[in-house]
Amino acid sequence: MSIECKRHKKNVDVKRARALGEALAKATSLIVNKGFTKGALEYIRDKPTLELIGGQELIHFLDENLE
Repeated sequence: MSIECKRHKKNVDVKRARALGEALAKATSLIVNKGFTKGALEYIRDKPTLELIGGQELIHFLDENLE
């Protein structure tokens, strides 16, 4: 599993999500402090190996994984 963490000033768009998905064939998580655009969320809908975590999801992810 690969994890990429970035701090963005704006929501991450489909271009960034697509680049990550195309670059990595294995399970991958993109974790950002903000959220994602509708285009980015639509792009990953049929990609089970790509996970986008941002905003409130990041808080839940940290709560679950950093006990």
